[in-house]
Amino acid sequence: MSLKARLGKAVQRRIEAMPSVQAAMARSKRVAPIQHAAHRAAESSLDDEAARNTLSEQLEADPAVVREATIELSRRRDDYIDDRAYRLLSAAGAGTAVLPVPPERTDLFAAEEKLGRLALESAFDSLAELEPRLLEMRDQVRAPGPRGSDADCAPVPAHIKQRLAELFGGGAADEPELLRTSLATSIVHQYLQLLAGDTRAGPADVAYFDHPRKTFVASHRLWGRRRLRSGSADPRAGPVVQ
Repeated sequence: MSLKARLGKAVQRRIEAMPSVQAAMARSKRVAPIQHAAHRAAESSLDDEAARNTLSEQLEADPAVVREATIELSRRRDDYIDDRAYRLLSAAGAGTAVLPVPPERTDLFAAEEKLGRLALESAFDSLAELEPRLLEMRDQVRAPGPRGSDADCAPVPAHIKQRLAELFGGGAADEPELLRTSLATSIVHQYLQLLAGDTRAGPADVAYFDHPRKTFVASHRLWGRRRLRSGSADPRAGPVVQ
């Protein structure tokens, strides 16, 4: 191991030993299974009450931990899935009816839900109607050319990724609000990865919400930052709450 790598590990160990970091890691371990279950319920096509009931059957954790998980979810309600996960978990934990979508987000969240339940290819085509330049990028990715050394995870060319950053997420400041969402950004990345030859990104006839492995691009420049996790497993997946 190089000196740089050893120093990096030493710094990481120091950070992880900090009481505040240890507390955050412990909290994450406590609430993550509950939040994963809430996100899976939110991605389901069940109506709110049926999804709440299904989630309630899985909640065997300490009620105090459920409340802790709910409070954390309440701070992340910028998209359809995160908002629905909070509303479902809040209702399941309290034994109450599911609250409605905030009125000011009704139209956007309805558009996100419709998009996320379309087959991946159809969702891409729907976004291309709003941003026709996607079609040119699709054709460029489909064109034969040199790919990565691993045929199962061939990359989308860097210049196309850069173009996507200008047209979606935080880069789409003057475009329809749907194009500024993490969902739209994630879908276009995943579909183009599939066309580029990344077999993990398919199939194209499965809805994004139903995909066992999601490319997730969290685009928060609209709220102050932008983060990319490309080719990752669904970050919301997890075991059923025990």
